[in-house]
Amino acid sequence: MGMGQRVPKKGKAGGKGKFSKGAVIPPEVLEPSHEDLVQQVKSVLPEAALMRQQPQLGPNEWSSRVCHWQDLDSSGGLSICQKNHIPQVLQQVGWTKEPVGILTSECPDTLGLRGFLRQEVFCTYSIMADGAQRKNVQVRKWLLPS
Repeated sequence: MGMGQRVPKKGKAGGKGKFSKGAVIPPEVLEPSHEDLVQQVKSVLPEAALMRQQPQLGPNEWSSRVCHWQDLDSSGGLSICQKNHIPQVLQQVGWTKEPVGILTSECPDTLGLRGFLRQEVFCTYSIMADGAQRKNVQVRKWLLPS
């Protein structure tokens, strides 16, 4: 008998090709969902690969140094920053006299950044498209300069 099946008690017929009453049927092998698979892949990618997938700012549109949020620090610069990374970026930057700015999708007030200077801007993002090709898109973001 296979794993998870019960053997019928002696003297009772188990039926033809059927499980007896109360038999345990082996569980099906389930495929992970698409979202679970994507999360698993992202969890094992090296940091450089994750950074390559991030949207990028065109450096020609800005007078400040453009960088990834992971590289933004007290030496200054401008970066796209998702809301879940803002605390880490604020900690990385600390206090500085150098010009620092982040671009966010949400209004700073909703992110707990009341009192911060802000400006709504239209800018170009270079995003990773299918086939590992980059394409430019125009976006409206909130710029929080220092």
